[in-house]
Amino acid sequence: MKCRFCDSVKLRISRFHASDIKQLMLFRYPVRCRGCLERYYVRIPQAFEIRRASKLRHREDRTRRTSS
Repeated sequence: MKCRFCDSVKLRISRFHASDIKQLMLFRYPVRCRGCLERYYVRIPQAFEIRRASKLRHREDRTRRTSS
């Protein structure tokens, strides 16, 4: 999945705010781009995919740092 503003693939789940409740009721969850820092909403299944990819990327970065 890519950012809709800058086409970066470095997305992460954004912190949840009280104002996000309406979007959550519409089955949308906030995400933030690590490239351009824009915050926007995606469908919940996409948010789970972003979270999984972010965890994998974090694990790979940690492994790279410890092996160097």
